[in-house]
Amino acid sequence: MTSGTPGSNTGFFDSGEMPFNAQFPLTFTSAGGLIGEFTYYCTLHPHMVATISSNEAVESGQSFEFRSGTGPTLDVAKNNRTLLAFNPIGMSVDQPDVMHYNFSITRNSDNQTLYAEEFDVEDSAFLIELIQVSQSEAQAAGVSIPLRFGPDVDVDYTGAWHAAGDFFSQPDDYTLGVELMAIGSNPPPQPMRDEFTMSVVSGAAATNATAAT
Repeated sequence: MTSGTPGSNTGFFDSGEMPFNAQFPLTFTSAGGLIGEFTYYCTLHPHMVATISSNEAVESGQSFEFRSGTGPTLDVAKNNRTLLAFNPIGMSVDQPDVMHYNFSITRNSDNQTLYAEEFDVEDSAFLIELIQVSQSEAQAAGVSIPLRFGPDVDVDYTGAWHAAGDFFSQPDDYTLGVELMAIGSNPPPQPMRDEFTMSVVSGAAATNATAAT
């Protein structure tokens, strides 16, 4: 994972050659000069080129802080996926018990819930990457959607989850619902649920864009 394009390394980041199952954690912040859009490629497979979009917009609810790699507006013609982070307010990052979350996506114009599922995470923050995949694309690939996989790290429940589906088939405002259901076998100390709005523009017609967050 090297910033730039083959023959033009921009020097922002470089994982070097990594063995199978290796990890390369990288935090995109303004302090590190990594806010904006960054093209990157694989030095071993130079035809593999993609783009990371990052920003520092934070929205605070009653119980969670919400961040999205593409910001509060998702342009699916530019980015067909975005990484969401929900951080419980006032809670330690390191929790001794597994956190049980419920997450949903609802289209505001017709109040249709397009996705709802429960996730377990090891740390307090809930991270999920949403990947826009149309029904026709899923059929062509021979997979059923919605599809979830992850999390990223081989330690149980650690890292970001991923969900692929036809979530954003039309431009609209979408409500992202997040609720902490339990900490281990116990309920949270107080009800913890928030809803955040994500605006989707351009529709799903251009989901072949090779952009990621």
